[in-house]
Amino acid sequence: MGSVVEDVGEEEIADDIPFIEKRGDDFRQSGMAWIDDGLFYRCCFLHMLFVADPAAEIEIPVFAHVLAYFAFVIGIGHDFLEAVIEDRDPDFGQEVEILEEFCHFVFVEIRFHAFIISPLFGRKQRFVAWISYSVSSVFCIIFLTKERMIMKIYNVEDKEFSLYGKVWKDIPSSGLDEALEEGEMDERGVIYKRSFSKLESLTCKSQLEKKVFGYKKCQMGYCNGHNRRLNCMEYHKGSEVNYSDDDFILLLARYEDIKEGLLDSASVKAFYVKKHTFVEIYPLTLHYAPVSKDSSSLFRVLVSLPLGTNEEIEKEDLGESLDEKCLFMKDKWLLAHRDSAEAKNGAYIGIEGKNIDLDVD
Repeated sequence: MGSVVEDVGEEEIADDIPFIEKRGDDFRQSGMAWIDDGLFYRCCFLHMLFVADPAAEIEIPVFAHVLAYFAFVIGIGHDFLEAVIEDRDPDFGQEVEILEEFCHFVFVEIRFHAFIISPLFGRKQRFVAWISYSVSSVFCIIFLTKERMIMKIYNVEDKEFSLYGKVWKDIPSSGLDEALEEGEMDERGVIYKRSFSKLESLTCKSQLEKKVFGYKKCQMGYCNGHNRRLNCMEYHKGSEVNYSDDDFILLLARYEDIKEGLLDSASVKAFYVKKHTFVEIYPLTLHYAPVSKDSSSLFRVLVSLPLGTNEEIEKEDLGESLDEKCLFMKDKWLLAHRDSAEAKNGAYIGIEGKNIDLDVD
């Protein structure tokens, strides 16, 4: 598990972690599905096309709204067929929500024209009507575009998570919550300790070594604090196991998403982890520090890795391949976003796009 600060001792606490800023995209925890991009923008285009004619009567914009609704219906049908093909339950949450908001905008728009524009200027003043429809259409499209930027947050119980990891149901958790409470906490950043004696002594360690790590030795540490940003992604060539006494979020991507040494942050997916859930993150799955479930929450997360992972190494120039350029610690390959503190400290800049922030500006 990655973090801003990594250390071995149990007494040293990170005190140089910058306060997590508010910036980035709009995200929200929900069970939303996405409408096909082409249909969405076609819908917006139709809406603008039929209101952009100053000679148009009111019936034409209304007809445009009907076509827009039809586009949404096609979008729902598209999602349903896609769900059938992928053998999963269809999810129309976002289509329904956007359609409701779209209807609201349209009704406000029509009422504004009928009760304000027409009485004041009359139907012959079509240019004024055109202005009113165009302005309301711009606001409608801005709203819908903002809705499209919402990041879907999956659950680790969802089928989508199977590409990134696995949920373990039969690992004993006796004493874990109490041991995690003993760890240090930073309310403004993240503390990572790769080994913590209170965790190392728990009986669940032997079960993890047998069931998850295939009888290989593992280490039991933690990642505690508050975090709402992506900042970096890392991968190991062994599995990682997380567990927490409270809900948290994982930002994950696949190694295959890295193209020409760069990971587009748009390929990152978010997964909600409920408390008391053992989650295995597969080898090569890109991940980093846990993400707080909301702007005020803290997390205490178990981080179990093969023994020796994240130990310091002597930095040297190994070569130009991705694995050679971004090797950061023992069995830890790190890709940093240029806005991160890690990048400023010399980490390989391997993430392009926005630095994901789950707080809304």
